[in-house]
Amino acid sequence: LISIQSTCHLALDSCRDDRTCLSDLKTVIHDCDIDRCDKPSCMESLKTFYRNESHEDLSLDAALCLCRKTSSRHDSCMLAKEKLHPICAQRPPDSSTPVTEEIGGFSPLPACHTIADLCKEDPECRSRLEFFEQSCAVDSVTRKCASKMKNCRTALLGIMGTPLRALCACQGSDLQQLYECLGWQRLLWLNPCVGGF
Repeated sequence: LISIQSTCHLALDSCRDDRTCLSDLKTVIHDCDIDRCDKPSCMESLKTFYRNESHEDLSLDAALCLCRKTSSRHDSCMLAKEKLHPICAQRPPDSSTPVTEEIGGFSPLPACHTIADLCKEDPECRSRLEFFEQSCAVDSVTRKCASKMKNCRTALLGIMGTPLRALCACQGSDLQQLYECLGWQRLLWLNPCVGGF
């Protein structure tokens, strides 16, 4: 079993040491504060942060960062991850309900294929999704990635701050919809081609 290394706090520290990255990060932290979450502003700030080519390597480290599971609410990695991947941005689309007020802490999550369908209605999001699919798809027979890891990681930065990064789930008794949903969930959230994402 491979032991996961916690890296979000390291990615955050590296960003803080870079003037441009820090400036973009401050905007994200301000616009994505969970207590006054304004999702459209938060999403715009994340797009700026993750697509700024002057700190692309730092953005990639932030996008791919991981934290080992812990029960500590004050874990430095988990606190850093909340800044780099704000809950505000991951709220389901059109969710006016604060994340903390529903049973279990979350309002019901939308199906992953509906998130993809929502993205396809917006021309910019659709083109970024198409590039991500072309760059990060896994061949079902060979299990090889459709493109080089660098292309896939660039495509990943392109979908940060879009509806594609909203939390989603797959459930239900309609097998065709469930299969489609699981396909999108694998591509968007459990994709081995991205490498650590």
